[in-house]
Amino acid sequence: MNAAKRGDIFHRYFSTTKPPKYKFFVIIGEDEDKYVGYFFINSNINDYIRRNDEMFNMQMPIKPNDYEFLDHLSFIDAHELSILKKSDLIKELSVGITQMKGHLNADDLDRLLDAALRSPLFSEREKDYFR
Repeated sequence: MNAAKRGDIFHRYFSTTKPPKYKFFVIIGEDEDKYVGYFFINSNINDYIRRNDEMFNMQMPIKPNDYEFLDHLSFIDAHELSILKKSDLIKELSVGITQMKGHLNADDLDRLLDAALRSPLFSEREKDYFR
C-alpha cells in the first residue's frame, strides 16, 4: 500500500492530545528513515497560540468549500511538527484505525510549505521535511 504522501490528509484517534480525541492531520514530508512529519488540523486556534505572533502566523485556514470532509472553517496548526513512523501509519490504514480523508489542494500545499520554510520556529533538520 502506498500511503502518506505530502499533502495527504488523515483522520485518527490521538490519545496524546488533551483531551484525547479524533483529529485530522496533514502529512508534510518524509525523512530518510521513513518517518513522516505532520501537522494537526484544528477547528479553533488556542488562546495561547493567539498571543504568540510566530505561532499564530503558522495557523493556516482551510475552507470547507475546498475539502468535503470539513463542515466548517479549520486551521492547519503548522507551528509544531509531529512525527510518526510511516510503517505504523500504513498498518493503521490497513486495519482501519486511521482513515484517508483527502489531499491538500496545490495552492494550500504551496502556501503551507512556503510558510514552514520561512518560519523561525523550525530547525534546519525539521525544515528538511518541507523541502
